[in-house]
Amino acid sequence: MKQYRHGGKDFFIEVPAGKVDEQEDLESAVMWELLEETGYTSDAAPLKLGSFYTNPAISTNTITTYFIKECYKVSEQKLDLTENIELFVLPIAEFEKMIQENKINHLFTVFAYTLFKNYIHFNNQ
Repeated sequence: MKQYRHGGKDFFIEVPAGKVDEQEDLESAVMWELLEETGYTSDAAPLKLGSFYTNPAISTNTITTYFIKECYKVSEQKLDLTENIELFVLPIAEFEKMIQENKINHLFTVFAYTLFKNYIHFNNQ
């Protein structure tokens, strides 16, 4: 998906993501973000690929990355008024090329892709 990020003052290609409240269940939040930002869901449970600190020298912020198999469209996006998200599908080879060409330059997205590739490699899929 592509959306405008005010900090970078540009549009960025990224994976669905969102902030999770402390009392919120992570897996439920993952499925809600997927539905809200894309209109897609899955009958499969989200598979946790890892949880990492963004920069433990200055922050306690962590990112937890999930992989959701067999997604299918069930509705239109349920975006906040301030969100403007363009959806599209990329073949893996094109996604990799866009990373190499720095067209995908959102660190969390590149990191999520790396975790996904490791999962595929180590699980022989």
